[in-house]
Amino acid sequence: MSENNKIRNTYWDVVKGISIISIVIGHCMPFLSRFVYLYHLAIFIFVGGYLFNNAKYSKEPFTFIGNKLKSNWTKYLIYTILFIILHNILLSLGVYNHEVAIFYSKVDIIKYSINTLFFQHMEPLGGALWFIVVIVFTSILYCFIVHFSNKLKTPFLTHSFRIAIMLIGAFIGVYFVKNNIDVNNQFQKVLLMLPFATLGNYCNKIKKDTFNKLLNPIIGGLAFFALLYIVYKTDYQIEISRNIIGNPVIFYLVSCIGIFFVLVLSKYINLIKYNPFAKIGFYSYDIMALHFCVFKLIDIIYYQWNPSINLSGFPYSVVELWPLYLILGILLPIVFVLIFKRVKNFIVNILVKFQILKV
Repeated sequence: MSENNKIRNTYWDVVKGISIISIVIGHCMPFLSRFVYLYHLAIFIFVGGYLFNNAKYSKEPFTFIGNKLKSNWTKYLIYTILFIILHNILLSLGVYNHEVAIFYSKVDIIKYSINTLFFQHMEPLGGALWFIVVIVFTSILYCFIVHFSNKLKTPFLTHSFRIAIMLIGAFIGVYFVKNNIDVNNQFQKVLLMLPFATLGNYCNKIKKDTFNKLLNPIIGGLAFFALLYIVYKTDYQIEISRNIIGNPVIFYLVSCIGIFFVLVLSKYINLIKYNPFAKIGFYSYDIMALHFCVFKLIDIIYYQWNPSINLSGFPYSVVELWPLYLILGILLPIVFVLIFKRVKNFIVNILVKFQILKV
């Protein structure tokens, strides 16, 4: 791997690091949620579009699908089934509200585990994983758009086709979201987010030096103050999980402003030799999956000292504990994964040593 590729990969991990931190902030710091909700999901789709390998996967879409599902579906399956197994325990502890949640029978556990195979089940503690489904299917949809557009005879027709499909998809997505029409696997939100994948992919076609010059402090500063103005001087808000996007033109414009704010911020953070953002970005999936679980673990511990709190409050019970939610919601998922990897490697090494397993 060349030095340039190392730098580039670190940069995009920093981008994802800032983005996942923004997601955790949005879920535990209500006084900042309106700000981070303006961009925190769109940036993940943009990154996926930017890093999409046109030359390779436009000719081999099913290879891309296989790689995408391998890297996302397996973790989704593990985390969701883990939360299904823990469901009744959490219900008995009072973490889940008895008036809302039900006790799972053995049949329920099997049924919901099977549904998980098709991204068709979501547990409350894994609620943030809905967006992983959107990321996966947006990437797959864009891959097929590129694949079929490349079969057209001229570059003009190729790019016209991509943009036309994007606009049609976005129009349908906006209509469904605005009218609260839900489709399997969040497909209405897949269509809604498709323009960000397209934007990311076309930004990758810009010369790297030119694109890098665009990511300057002036652009970043203007984007930051534009976001502040929107939050403090208007009542406009975005909350995609609840189908809140407001005016669709403003939605796409504001999201793009937020994307470039994060890109500029990441550029200068990446210049710092030792910073945690790249590592956090590398584990963004695990943080996405586990931060609600960490929130409720903190609540369970705090409940022992103050049983008057509403333990079933979701995603957290005590807003004043936001510093703990934020810090531990980011760190503990990373620690969990690192411990899991060490235990896994230890077991594998023993099995290999005694020739039970061959590698």
